[in-house]
Amino acid sequence: MKKNIKNLVLVLFLAIGISMNAAKIDLEVNGNQSVVVQLKNVKEGSMLKLQDGKGEIIYLEDVSGKQRKVLNLKNLPEGEYLLTLEDNFSISSSSILKNSESLKVNDGENFTFKPNYLVEGKNLHFQYMNPMSKNTSVQIFDAAGVKVGESKCDDVVVKRRFDFSNMPAGEYMVKVQVGEKNFYKTLKVG
Repeated sequence: MKKNIKNLVLVLFLAIGISMNAAKIDLEVNGNQSVVVQLKNVKEGSMLKLQDGKGEIIYLEDVSGKQRKVLNLKNLPEGEYLLTLEDNFSISSSSILKNSESLKVNDGENFTFKPNYLVEGKNLHFQYMNPMSKNTSVQIFDAAGVKVGESKCDDVVVKRRFDFSNMPAGEYMVKVQVGEKNFYKTLKVG
């Protein structure tokens, strides 16, 4: 019970800290089938991406600081589009619905924490903030694609250490599945 309370307090403080320093993205539709994107407090190395319903990237740009972008969707086919702002720690996305006459931006922004990794010698430390307690699976594969490690849980704070002392040094791929979302990272261990 103490561990659960401690984890909840940790998540609360982390969420407050991140929200105080988080990038701000505001979307507004103007009259000519364009979306005005206002970015504030965006960390260097962040990516702004627009994808169609099939996941194909239509627009991709490195962004940072405070910027204003106008994305003209007039010549794109009708359908649903996803605008995403991604940095090293999180992903924020909003959907845009386009028909022949108008654009509609959904009011609910989708926010997802990204996993954090740290390699120290022959140890891989993994951490993920999971405020919705979604089923989380961490799988590790060697260079040949053979699974060499796995962990599953639905904890609010997922922390794992994988010991590679009996494994050869080299590159390993980590697949993290949180609910329906997948994250992949290739790391050099040893």
